[in-house]
Amino acid sequence: IYSALLFLSPTEGMRNIAESQVIQEDVDRISINIVTQEGFSTSDYLRLKDSFDTMFGSEFELKINLVNNIPQTGSFKKRFAINKLGEDYIEKAFERE
Repeated sequence: IYSALLFLSPTEGMRNIAESQVIQEDVDRISINIVTQEGFSTSDYLRLKDSFDTMFGSEFELKINLVNNIPQTGSFKKRFAINKLGEDYIEKAFERE
């Protein structure tokens, strides 16, 4: 389980990324949705992948999705990080024996 703020670091300073959204799908699986700007290239993609690999290690499966937009919630906000592990998993992770 990672703090949502940790997910902002790999995309910071990348000029060719307009928006991003990180989704923790499972304990070892992360998806990132990227809205690109003109000029986004293969080198930007590889830099992003390398940043995540450096931060989280190779034990994570990373999927990068190039999307046209990040959907808004019902309250017209955009979630930059989503955790899909579920409350059951989080509660078990913090149980004391």
